[in-house]
Amino acid sequence: MKKIRIASVLFVMLAASTAATLAWGEKNGDGEALALAKTKVSLTQAIDNALVAVPGQALSAELDDEQNTPVFVVEVVSKGKTYEVALDTQTGKVINKKLDSEDNDDHRDGKKDRD
Repeated sequence: MKKIRIASVLFVMLAASTAATLAWGEKNGDGEALALAKTKVSLTQAIDNALVAVPGQALSAELDDEQNTPVFVVEVVSKGKTYEVALDTQTGKVINKKLDSEDNDDHRDGKKDRD
């Protein structure tokens, strides 16, 4: 009976310790690492899939949190415009692709890049 009680106490302590570690990780920026560990698609695969959807050159790629759902967001430059391609982290399928808002702002204001 004593062994069961000791085992139960140890189990509760381990569970509490794990929960505290996860909470600390979320608070200190390790949440992305945990989210990345849960993906079924690699960042490289996400970039490849984004380039199939929008042919061009990948400018950046990151794991992002859109509406509490982790997604890969890849910025692709194609024909002088920058597109944001969002991909499902579990399937690698394109969820959304759109012209980057900075490109939209420049065209609305009649501005062109001067770099």
